[in-house]
Amino acid sequence: MPVSQTDAKACKSLLWASEKVEMTVKQGRFRPGGSLLTPTSFVGTNHRLIIIDRESAGLRTNFEVIDYDHITSVKVERGILSASIVVRVEGLSSHTIGTEDSREEGVIDGVPRRKAEEFVDYLNKKLEREHMERETGPRTGV
Repeated sequence: MPVSQTDAKACKSLLWASEKVEMTVKQGRFRPGGSLLTPTSFVGTNHRLIIIDRESAGLRTNFEVIDYDHITSVKVERGILSASIVVRVEGLSSHTIGTEDSREEGVIDGVPRRKAEEFVDYLNKKLEREHMERETGPRTGV
């Protein structure tokens, strides 16, 4: 999946020196659950997940940065025309990502199904790697 240069540039100031944007996904504008003026984006780096939450017709942008070791699960909820990406974060209780309701999960709705599946697969591989490193110690040379 290609990296959105717009999203990569938006979060550039948040990146660590050794951090690189590896994958991005953006909420659809015209899909069910999408956002016409202020789509939310997920940016996956080699170290963290960055959520770009645009508000007020794009005049205000909020960033949420989550270390992979704080994410407990990621899943796709498939709809007919679009999908939702659901991220459960350790300690997340009343705050949600890209939604206004009060759930224990962060949700970004209105993502094209194929892109949602690719991004969740990417995140799950990152989580598996984080889990393996906690169990056995960091891998060298990778």
